[in-house]
Amino acid sequence: MKKLVSIFSAFICMLAIAMTLQMQQAEAVVKNVKDGGQTMIQADMEKLDQKLQSINDTFGVKVVVMTMKSLPEGQTLKEYAEDTLKNMLSSDSDNGALLLVQVTDTRKYDIFADDKIQQSITKETGIPALKKEVLPFLKEDKYIDAYMAFADRAEYFLAYKKNTGEAYGYSTDGHQSAANTEEEDEFSFLGLLIGLVFSGFIGYCIYVYLVDAMSNVKPETEASAYLDEDSVAITEAQDIFLYTTRSVVHHERDNDDDDDDDDDDDDGDSYSA
Repeated sequence: MKKLVSIFSAFICMLAIAMTLQMQQAEAVVKNVKDGGQTMIQADMEKLDQKLQSINDTFGVKVVVMTMKSLPEGQTLKEYAEDTLKNMLSSDSDNGALLLVQVTDTRKYDIFADDKIQQSITKETGIPALKKEVLPFLKEDKYIDAYMAFADRAEYFLAYKKNTGEAYGYSTDGHQSAANTEEEDEFSFLGLLIGLVFSGFIGYCIYVYLVDAMSNVKPETEASAYLDEDSVAITEAQDIFLYTTRSVVHHERDNDDDDDDDDDDDDGDSYSA
């Protein structure tokens, strides 16, 4: 019996050791993804990590996706992200670090960049554009799609910086760059409304001009305008007053002044609903 217990205990120990080694190996393989919120399967984590590692190798930028169930007590999302960027990411990259943090319990997320990466992805334009890519997928709980969209868009911005020498959204002289043209090309309902109003005003002006130019419907103030010129000459206008007839009918009034005084209301009549 003791021998059986010893064998069983040894088996449990070996199993625990194997699971620990497997977890350590998985963590070693996945360097750029921390899925404490358990939003991905292992295959998706490895796929995402390969994408992020490729960005790191190509541009020298550390891009990390980190999920968690809840924040450490007493810390805000911004404080946690800033500490992470400072202590873990920036020292492991040449050209800056970019971090997506997601908290599953509160369904909140944010994207943060250190000072180095501001040369490639600015907080004013680049970060909002990244959030625009990620948010629709997060709302539908399509987490791996959100993370891949984040990685793809970040890679595009970094490539834009590398090819043009300008950060996404701004040129070297401070003006808006061509990288924003794809967002500016989006359909504008306000522009459509302004166009319709302007077109309607132009159409009305043309209508008034055409009506005014049509002599056969042009209004006249004198009757003589409808006669041929010099065909009739009116030299005198005279009205003859003959007489006025005035008729008076007498109606007797009832003597009921006292009753009328009782019916008067000093406050007037109400017209409230």
